[in-house]
Amino acid sequence: MKIRTGFVSNSSSSSFTCCISGEDYSGWDACLCDADMIECRNGHTMLTKYAKEFAKEKIKTKEDFLKYTDERDNDYYKDEIEDMIEDGEKWGGWHLQLLSYYQLVDDGEYDWPTDLCPVCQRTHILENDFLAYVIKKYDIDVDAIEKEMRDEIS
Repeated sequence: MKIRTGFVSNSSSSSFTCCISGEDYSGWDACLCDADMIECRNGHTMLTKYAKEFAKEKIKTKEDFLKYTDERDNDYYKDEIEDMIEDGEKWGGWHLQLLSYYQLVDDGEYDWPTDLCPVCQRTHILENDFLAYVIKKYDIDVDAIEKEMRDEIS
């Protein structure tokens, strides 16, 4: 069985898989925003709800929000960012404003900060990472296990 992670493309069709839940989305000329997903700078693709949940604990003030914005973008998207700041000051939810910012700027949905990624910060362990850790930690002979499995199936 082939396991797809992150972005997979064939012609003009696109497919995205959330590395946390395994949910996937595919469509013609689709982008991460169509899938309601975001990707961190290390390539971990996740549903935006996971990015929101994780960022909620870290992005609590205007200063936290501004720490993650880029000065170049701040000039180009000045009005939109001012609206985000106004909404943040009025309603809170700075983590939601930050997500809106990353969805607004060019290719921002592919540039989510790694310190706001639950996979990079190890609050969520990917299955492949878990298996690699167990194999190394307990010095498991993978070839021997594969042979044993083949023998049992035959």
